[in-house]
This record gives sequence, C-alpha cells and structure tokens, in this order.
Amino acid sequence: LGAVLDSLLLNSVSQLSTKIRHSVDKTAGKIRILFKDKDRNWDEIENKLRAESDIPLLKTSNKEISSILLELKRVEKQLQVINVMVDPDGTLDALASLGLTSPTTPIKPHTAKTSSPSATNPGAGLTGVGGLPFNRIRPSGEEAIAQK
Repeated sequence: LGAVLDSLLLNSVSQLSTKIRHSVDKTAGKIRILFKDKDRNWDEIENKLRAESDIPLLKTSNKEISSILLELKRVEKQLQVINVMVDPDGTLDALASLGLTSPTTPIKPHTAKTSSPSATNPGAGLTGVGGLPFNRIRPSGEEAIAQK
C-alpha cells in the first residue's frame, strides 16, 4: 500500500513540475519577445547561467525522480534568466526588499498582517532554492547583488 501511495504522490509531483515548467516556458517566451531589442541577450544569459551551475543529476534508479529534478532545474534556470532580463541591475529587488512595489507606491504603516509573507513580498522565496543561494548575474558576468 505504501508503494502505491508513493507512486501516486510521485506521479502528482511529476505532473505538477511539468505544468510549472510549461508555464514558465510560456512566460519566458513572452519576456524574450518584450526584451528582444534590448541590450540584454537572453540566450547569452541562459547559457552563462547553465554553464556556471550545471550540477549533474544524482544517480538514481528512479527515472521519474530524475525527470522531475530535471524539470525543476529547467524552471530554476528560466526564472533566473527572467529575473536578470526584467531587473538586470537589481533595482526592483532592492525596492522589494524595502517593501516597495513601485517607486510611486506610498509606504503603508505596518498593521496586523492577515496575508502571508510571500504575498506581500513575492520575491522573498527566490533568495534561495533548496538552501542554496540564488545568485543574480548581470550580463557582464558580475554579481548584481552581494550575498547576505
């Protein structure tokens, strides 16, 4: 019975990781179009990030776990490229860390919070993946924001 439940759970996680990757790929495609005339080159950034942090998959007899891990690694890379394309110098990250969503948004007084921290600061969860630091690399190869 445990093996059946494990298989069902693994299948659900696999389907979800595939859906997330397809969604990120669609978003990445749109961002590529938006930034195609800018001085930031998507393929160059993506290749640099891939070359810097390609970690071989763990050897496992379970192909499904390996494919899920591969899907999630692709999503992670796409999100890193999206972040560099949208915010190459880290300005938006700095504003988000100050609690500002835009330069014109007034700072609201802190009252009893009813929402989750991730809802008020959507970038908060991207600072690390699996306990690993999330590095922002500028197209020039410099790190955009020093690690905390």
